[in-house]
Amino acid sequence: MLINLSPIINGRYDKETFEDTFNLNVEHGKRVGALHVSPIACKGEIEIMGERLYVTCHYEANFTFNCDRCLKEVKLHIEDDFKTKLITTDEEESYDGYVVETEALDIVELVSDELLTHIPFQIVCDEDCQGLCATCGKNLNEDECNCDDANIDPRFEVLKDLFSE
Repeated sequence: MLINLSPIINGRYDKETFEDTFNLNVEHGKRVGALHVSPIACKGEIEIMGERLYVTCHYEANFTFNCDRCLKEVKLHIEDDFKTKLITTDEEESYDGYVVETEALDIVELVSDELLTHIPFQIVCDEDCQGLCATCGKNLNEDECNCDDANIDPRFEVLKDLFSE
């Protein structure tokens, strides 16, 4: 969804509101490892304050991931509000806002970028998830396995007796 910023920049409007529902770009979804992403709903406004344009937005979406430890499906709801300054490419402080290269703002790209920063690095079904057995692959949350834990990597064998003293 492109929003023309010219009427706000030229002073015809003080603010522009928007509301949209869109699908996350497939590449973005793959990059974060999502199995499924619901349509993303966003609502907000663009307003001018002094000589600066600001975007205020609320968004929410539902994701389905695999647990990083046991591979069980995990549903994750992400909802947040943000406010950011719009800046042009010739400004030095480009790290301090969202860079706009034309007089049109791509809300889908802005919200997608913001949303992706709120996905946790590690997604687990439960904080106490024990994961899968490294030897047999059994889900240790469901049942114990009878694998021999005595097989220690020879490089770490020296550490075995470190705390026995």
